[in-house]
Amino acid sequence: MKKFLLSIIVIFSLSIAIFVFYALLNVYRKFQYQERIAEAKYRLNKIYEHQKKFYNIYKTYDLNYISEERKEYISSTKKAMYRIGTVKDFPEIIKICPDCEIAKNQFKIVAFANFDSDPDLDIFTIDSEGKLNHVSYDL
Repeated sequence: MKKFLLSIIVIFSLSIAIFVFYALLNVYRKFQYQERIAEAKYRLNKIYEHQKKFYNIYKTYDLNYISEERKEYISSTKKAMYRIGTVKDFPEIIKICPDCEIAKNQFKIVAFANFDSDPDLDIFTIDSEGKLNHVSYDL
């Protein structure tokens, strides 16, 4: 009887330990995801601010700034998780964001990443009005 009771206690303890482990793993993944999406938000807002200032001076948007921003960001950090650009930069995103382009009087830029190698992408867009959208989640 004692062995049986001890076995139940051990199984119950292991079950709780496994449950706690998976709960903590889930919290860690959510934290890591929030950290990753901060990159997209930061970079897209930085591009928007630059474009807004540029437009106020020259009455056109800076058609070359995204490649400059990409070089600057990559040189200042360990690795960019999001690919940021337009259909011109990444033709494969035409299905995701066919209107992601920079013109003289408007723009829409996309940031996308695949964190877990599945078909789902994490996608953000920002437009010339500063509207930031989280279009798709890769959780």
